[in-house]
Amino acid sequence: MPSARRVCLTSVLGLVAGCIPAPSFELPSVTTDDPFETDGPYDPTVVPEDDDAGTDGETEDPGKTDTTAGEDPSGPWDPSDPVTGGTSTSGGVSESSGWSTDGSESGTDGSGTTDVPQAAFPPPETFGDDAAESALVGTWTVDWNPDGTPHWSLDIAGDGSFTWTEAAAACNDTASATGVLWVDGETLVMHIETWNKRDPWPVQSVVGEPLELPFRLHLGYAMALGMLSMNGPWELTSMLGWEGRVYTRDAASGPAGVWSGTAALEAILAGASEPRMIVRDTYSMETGGAAQATSSTQRTWLHSEAPIEQPAVVETGTWFNQTPGQPQGMIWVAGTVHLYDSVRLVGFEENRVFYEEAPASCD
Repeated sequence: MPSARRVCLTSVLGLVAGCIPAPSFELPSVTTDDPFETDGPYDPTVVPEDDDAGTDGETEDPGKTDTTAGEDPSGPWDPSDPVTGGTSTSGGVSESSGWSTDGSESGTDGSGTTDVPQAAFPPPETFGDDAAESALVGTWTVDWNPDGTPHWSLDIAGDGSFTWTEAAAACNDTASATGVLWVDGETLVMHIETWNKRDPWPVQSVVGEPLELPFRLHLGYAMALGMLSMNGPWELTSMLGWEGRVYTRDAASGPAGVWSGTAALEAILAGASEPRMIVRDTYSMETGGAAQATSSTQRTWLHSEAPIEQPAVVETGTWFNQTPGQPQGMIWVAGTVHLYDSVRLVGFEENRVFYEEAPASCD
C-alpha cells in the first residue's frame, strides 16, 4: 500500500486552500478494464456481452453499478494481440516523424521516386507564451508504490518538447513517447513524434489501417498546485490503463450539476491530403439529487464521412459532498474522490493524476 499523500490546494484550480488527505487504495491487478475492448474483429456499433460476474477475479465497487454491457474486462492485455491490445501489427506505430520545420515531409510515391511532398500537420503552436503553458514545465509523475508497481513520468521542457516514459513493476519493461505540446483553451494538445507502446485508440481494428506517426492527442486537462490531470482513453498508458478524468461544468452550481470532457485523436490517414479527427471520446458526469451520480463515456469514430457512435458505457453510483455549503471543495463519486470548483470537476486519486516530482527509483 502506498503512503497517503496530503494534497494542499490553492486557487490555481479555484479551490479553497487547505489540505485533503488522499485516500489509500489497493493496487489493481494488471487487467484491461477498457470498457470498449473486444475479443475479435472490431465492430464499434455492437455492444459486447457482459462476462459472468466475478470471473475476472476483480472486486466490484459496492458504490458503483454498471448499467451498460461491455464494461467487464476480458483479461490481461496481450501486447502480441493487435486487436485486444489496441496495437498495430508491428507492435506499435512507426517511429518516423511526419512534421518538419517547413511543414512538409519527404517520402515516396510508390514508384521509387523520393522527395515527394506528403500530407503533414501544420507546425506546433508557440509554447510558453502564457502562464498556463509555463506552469507545465517540469517533471510530472504518477508514482506508484516502489515495491512492485510501475510509474509514469512526463518530462516537459521549456520549449514544449516532452518525453513520456513508463516503467513496469519489475523495471524490466518500459514504454515511451516523445513530441511537443501546447495548450489550446481547456485542451492539452500533444503532437506525437514517437510512440513506443500500445496505440491510444484501436485505430487499425476500426479504420482498417495502422495508426501512423505523427499524430496529435487533444486532451482536456486541469492543474492544481503540484497536480496535473488529463482525459484519455484506457490505452493512453501502457502497463496499466489510464483513468484520469477532467470535466468542465455544463449546468447548475456547487458540486451538483452536469459536467463534460473530451479526448480526441487527430491523424493523417493513407491517401489523405490533410489530418482529420479520427475518434473522439466524450465523458459526462451528472451529480443529481437523491445522492445519485451517473457517468458515461461515448466514443464516436469520425474517420469516415458518416460518424459512427459506439454504444455509450454508463455507470451509476452514489455521491456525497465532503465540503457542504462551499462553492468549491471535494465530493466522493462511487468511491472516488473528485475535486470541484465553479468550472471544473477532476477525478483525484493517486492513479489518476500526475504530481510535480521526479519518479521513484526503479532500483
